[in-house]
Amino acid sequence: MLEACFLGQFRLHAEVYHCDITMRSPARSLFAFLSLNPDRKFRREVLAAELWGQPPMDIMKRLRQALHEIKLAFNGTPLDHNDFLAAETGTIEFIGNAPIRTDVHKFMALTSESLSDTPSEADAIALQKAAGLYQGDLLPGCHDDWCLGPRELLRLQYLNALECVMHHHLHRSEWNAAIAAGAKLLAHDPILEHIHRKIMASHQMKGDRASAIAQYESCKRTLQQKLGVSPMKETTQLYESIIADADMESSTVIDFGLASTGASGAGQPIGALLDGALNTISGTERSLQSMRATLAEAKRRTDSG
Repeated sequence: MLEACFLGQFRLHAEVYHCDITMRSPARSLFAFLSLNPDRKFRREVLAAELWGQPPMDIMKRLRQALHEIKLAFNGTPLDHNDFLAAETGTIEFIGNAPIRTDVHKFMALTSESLSDTPSEADAIALQKAAGLYQGDLLPGCHDDWCLGPRELLRLQYLNALECVMHHHLHRSEWNAAIAAGAKLLAHDPILEHIHRKIMASHQMKGDRASAIAQYESCKRTLQQKLGVSPMKETTQLYESIIADADMESSTVIDFGLASTGASGAGQPIGALLDGALNTISGTERSLQSMRATLAEAKRRTDSG
């Protein structure tokens, strides 16, 4: 069995034989693309255009060179490239039952059925496993056209997985775990202001007022450096209520519903502001639905090609 890692790296490892299959670009790009699209027979000129665009003569030469390098990469190893690729005169196909497992397929399998507004314990475990598989963007350093869309979609899937895990911990009042998930999110996208608010709220709920204030300062500094803007009204209101050390008794239970609090502002009980800081699940679901539609459309176009 060949273990293929494309997230944050390119590695082909035959664990049973304790050996790696090494190749250079564009062979890496070709092997990754085909292995992520198994059982699909591509005409050579269509495949070359899908990977590298124009002009036709140059890309057909590149395709031949990449195929040759893939064959050479398997020479001297216990594996046979014919177990993976069916290359005929006019077509190329990655064999559907080839002895290979990719981290991308495992990642998508774990996330596709587990992303939810209110993830169960099993969902959260699956999403945490998926997050562990995501070691970085798809094929870093590869700038071929085919890679750009899937790279962004996988990144969004990873961020949504982490946010679902964060929601799971918030619903269970597991503040430290929620903060840890939020920190991973911000490591990948530091301008997610609603995540800053959730971390602020989590720190305050566990009684760590100083860390909640520090998180606000980090949010304010990041937004200014990255975007040249100040925090949103909701973030500032939450910060002001934390500073004022408002009525904490009203925030010991968070229902995660839309807060019906009337006028907004620093005078609100902090519980209402925490509700607002923590309640962005419906927005996450809308983004998930949009991403799923995009993935389905991308698959449809690939199938028809």
